[in-house]
Order: sequence, then structure tokens, then C-alpha cells
Amino acid sequence: LGTRLTYFVQRPRYVDRRESRAGPENADEDWFAMAREILERVEPFPLHFTLGRNVNQLTFDDLLVAHALCAYLFEGAPDCALRDVLHRIGREGENPVSALEAALGLELPVLQVRLTRWLRERES
Repeated sequence: LGTRLTYFVQRPRYVDRRESRAGPENADEDWFAMAREILERVEPFPLHFTLGRNVNQLTFDDLLVAHALCAYLFEGAPDCALRDVLHRIGREGENPVSALEAALGLELPVLQVRLTRWLRERES
């Protein structure tokens, strides 16, 4: 089965359009591999900023990493983690970072390491 992901990204005005990866031209690429590449960059990816952004403020990199994080919560995390995170954010109004840390029992930097490792393992 193929999967489809619909997304809306506003391209920043200050970025050269040739450098921006957002757009339908990336529809056939492996978005999990792209997310892993983002997370494995030399400078740490600011996951805490992504989790605090409004959906209209997400960059393409944010979208890729958020997509991978959701897949990790669904496929790779303990059974109740996704439900617990969604409950904490949706019903209790908890901050997404706090909700993830509490539901998984991990600090955000450790979660980011595990997410990166999980993405690497998916490719092998």
C-alpha cells in the first residue's frame, strides 16, 4: 500500500526557491529518510521549537520531522504512548513537550536520539 501525505507549507520569502525542498516535487521521495537527514545534521534540530509552533508556522523540515515523530509514536513507542500524548495535549491542554516527556518517560533530547535511531533502523 502506498501512503499519501497532504501538506501545506508557506515558502519563506527569504529563502531561494531553488534551495527550498517544500513542494510537490518531493512527493515521491522517502520522507522518513529526509527526516533522518535533518535530525542527523551537525547542528541539533530544534525539536522543541517545532513542537511549539502553530501549524501555519511550520517549515518543510518541521513537517518532515513531525511526520516522523507521529509515525514513531504510532509504530515504535510503547503501546499507550500516542493515546497518552494526544490526551494530555487535547484534553488537558498540556504543552506538547511536557506531554511527550511525561508519556514516554524521556527528556526531549533523549527522545530525539531515539527517533533518529528508529528512522535509521527503518531503512535497514
